[in-house]
Amino acid sequence: MSSSVYRYLTAQRAITVRETETERRLPCIVQCDPEGRTAKLTITVADRRSNVGQIARRMRTAVRWAMEVDAWVADRLGQAGNVTIALPTVGGPNRPDNGRPQLGRVVAPTLVRRHRRWPLYRYQRIGVRRLLTSRRCLLADDMGLGKTLQVVVAVTALLQRGECRRVLIVVPTSVLYVWRREFLRWSPSICVRTADGGDARSIFRESWNVAHVVLTNYEQMRTPPTEVTTSPPDVLVLDEAHRIKNWNSQVATGMRSLAFKRAWALTGTPLEKGKVDLVGLMSFLDPGRFGQQDRKLPSWLLRAKTRPYALRREKNEVLNDLPTISFRRERVRLYGTQRLSYRRAQHAMGSASNVLAAFTTLRTLCDFEPETGVSAKIDRTVELVTEICLQRDEKAVVFSYLLRPLALLADRLDVTDVPYVGVYRGKLTASERNEMLEQYRDLNKGVLLASMRTAGEGLTLTDANNVVLINRWWNPSANAQAVDRVHRIGQMKAVTVYVLEAVNTIDERLSEILRGKEDLFDDVVARLARSGDIDAL
Repeated sequence: MSSSVYRYLTAQRAITVRETETERRLPCIVQCDPEGRTAKLTITVADRRSNVGQIARRMRTAVRWAMEVDAWVADRLGQAGNVTIALPTVGGPNRPDNGRPQLGRVVAPTLVRRHRRWPLYRYQRIGVRRLLTSRRCLLADDMGLGKTLQVVVAVTALLQRGECRRVLIVVPTSVLYVWRREFLRWSPSICVRTADGGDARSIFRESWNVAHVVLTNYEQMRTPPTEVTTSPPDVLVLDEAHRIKNWNSQVATGMRSLAFKRAWALTGTPLEKGKVDLVGLMSFLDPGRFGQQDRKLPSWLLRAKTRPYALRREKNEVLNDLPTISFRRERVRLYGTQRLSYRRAQHAMGSASNVLAAFTTLRTLCDFEPETGVSAKIDRTVELVTEICLQRDEKAVVFSYLLRPLALLADRLDVTDVPYVGVYRGKLTASERNEMLEQYRDLNKGVLLASMRTAGEGLTLTDANNVVLINRWWNPSANAQAVDRVHRIGQMKAVTVYVLEAVNTIDERLSEILRGKEDLFDDVVARLARSGDIDAL
C-alpha cells in the first residue's frame, strides 16, 4: 500500500456469507474495483457455489462486516438486491477523526493488499508473533523499544485476517495522540477513533462496533461505557499497564468488569514498588491463575510463574546501535534561606508527629525554599541548560515531580536567551499537550519543562539528547521512564542525564533507597530477559 493511495484486491469471487441473526447462507458475487478515484466494492446476490481461498475469505469478511454495521446493506442483500460501497482511495493521515466512520472505511482493511514491509527489528518481529499467538500477554520490553509499533502491526494483521472486529486500546491521556499518529502513519487503512474528554461517551455510541480501533484513557474506564460492556472488545490493549496494579483502584475495578477475547498489557515497568505490583497486573490478565496470595511467593517462583505470559527484551541486548547514555551527578550545596529552612525542618523532625510529612518537607526544601523561592538546584539547572542550548546548540528536557520548581525555572529562563516550552503538566488537555510537543519539535534548540508524573510515560522526545532531573521519584522505574523518553529508538546522539542532588541532605538517603529497589526489579523482572536467546521467551 502506497502512502497516498490504497491498493486493493482485484478479484471476482462467488463467496458465502453467514447472516448472524437468521443463520442463513447468502451466496454472492463480490467484485472489488480499485481503479481511479471511484474505487468500489460491488456485491451481487447470485445462485452459485462459493469459492475458497484467502481472497475469497477476505471478501467474505468484508461483506459480513458491511452487513453487521449497516442494516440497509443486510436488508438489501436479503432481498436479492445489489450493493455498491465506495472505498477510500486516499491514505488516512489527513482524514478527520470525528463522527461515524463511513462504510467504505469499515471494510477497507480486509481488502487492502498485504504486501507492505514493516520497518521492524528482528526482536520486534518476534514480539508481533508473540502477540498474535497469545490470548494473554505481558509485553514488558524495556522502555523505548517500540512496543506501540509492535501492537499496531499485530492489530492490523488480525483485522486483515478477519480474526477481530473491535479493538479497545486504553492509554494515559498524554499519549492518546501518539497512538493515533502511529496508526495513521503505519496502518492508515485502519479506522481509529479517539474517545476522551467530554465527548468520550458520544464517540463510543457513534463508533463502537463501527470503527476498528477506539483509543481512550484510563479515566474513562472507571465506569466503562455501556457499549463496551454490552459488546466486549475482541482485543483489549493496556498501554502503561502498571496503571492498574492497584487491585482496589476505581480503574482496576472498572477494567476487571470487562470481558475480552485477547488482552495485551504493555509496560516497561511491571514492578515499581514491590512484587505486589506485578501480581496485581498478572491477576488482571489471568485471574484464574494469579491472585493476591502470589505476592508472598519468592522472587524465583513468581518469575517462573510469570514467564509463560511475559516477553521482555532490554535495550542493551537488542539495540547495539543505540547511542550511549551517560549519567552525571550534579551535587549542589544549599545556601541562604534555603539552607536555614532545611536545618530548622531537620531539627524539628525528631519531635514531629507525622514523620512522613516531615520527610516530605525536607525533600521539598532540597529543591527550593517555599517563601523566598531560593533554590541551589534551579541555579545549577539554569547554568546547565544555558550551556546545552546556547553553547552546544542542543535540546534538553527538564523533569520534576513537583510543579513549583518548574515554575521557578520558567521565571528564571524568561530573563535569559534560552528558548523553552513549558510546563507540560497534567491539567493540560490532550490537544494542548500535543500542541506543546509540536512547538518543542519545531525548536532548533531549547528546553521542555515537564512534570515527571505526566510526561514520564509513553512520549517520544528524541529531539533532545539531554535530560535534567531536578528531583527523583520514590521508585527507580518512574525515573527510568522519564530518561527513556529521550534514550530510545530514533535517538541519533549520545544522551547525557544530569541528576541534581543536594549534598548532606535527605537526597543522599534517597539514592540509597533507589539502589535497593533497583536490585529487586533486577531480581524479578529484568531476569525475564536473561534466559538465553530471546526466541526462547
